[in-house]
Amino acid sequence: MAKDQVRIGIVGSKFAADFHADSYRRNDKTELVAVAAIDNLKEYAERWQVPHAYADYKELLKRDDLDLISICVPNFLHHDVAVAAARAGKHVVCEKPLSTSVADAEEVIAVCEKEG
Repeated sequence: MAKDQVRIGIVGSKFAADFHADSYRRNDKTELVAVAAIDNLKEYAERWQVPHAYADYKELLKRDDLDLISICVPNFLHHDVAVAAARAGKHVVCEKPLSTSVADAEEVIAVCEKEG
């Protein structure tokens, strides 16, 4: 791993997660380190050669070696995962929509700004 690489964890393992993994694999400045998902986790990790797999995204967020979390879960989960990731000190990339309500989207933005 080069020092200038961004180390990434993906939360989710369906359609959007494949696009994210493919993009990260094509970029020599990123390293796909971990994935968390509630279904097809093993298949996803094997397909994208992700070395660490978790059934619970909160366990993935405990990793000190992740810089960025790609949120690729159903829309109604975006808020909770984004807030948890920001509070864990991770940068956040979230599939659209950011959340399912304006209030939740504003909270995600506020937490991300607060956490830097």
